[in-house]
Amino acid sequence: MSFLNEITVVVVNYNSKLVIGDCIKPIANVAEIIVVDNASEDDSVDYIKSRFPDVSFILNTKNLGFGSGINLGFQASGTKYTLVISPDTEICIE
Repeated sequence: MSFLNEITVVVVNYNSKLVIGDCIKPIANVAEIIVVDNASEDDSVDYIKSRFPDVSFILNTKNLGFGSGINLGFQASGTKYTLVISPDTEICIE
């Protein structure tokens, strides 16, 4: 799995506090993670920051939608590959 340090995972978030921890936890130590937050009101940003301090954020002041969030994440990605996932995605790494 040596390619994992070449991957940025972009997660577009909007009020996903109840599920986003399960999304980020398995990949937190193996990939660059960018959370694009679309003006969530459920404290999901603080939740992520407190549990996953290495996650980067793009904080939108209004909900720009999933597609615009993806584009912002791609622009901020600093690796060879970019993977876009929804906050309710659970990844298994073995």
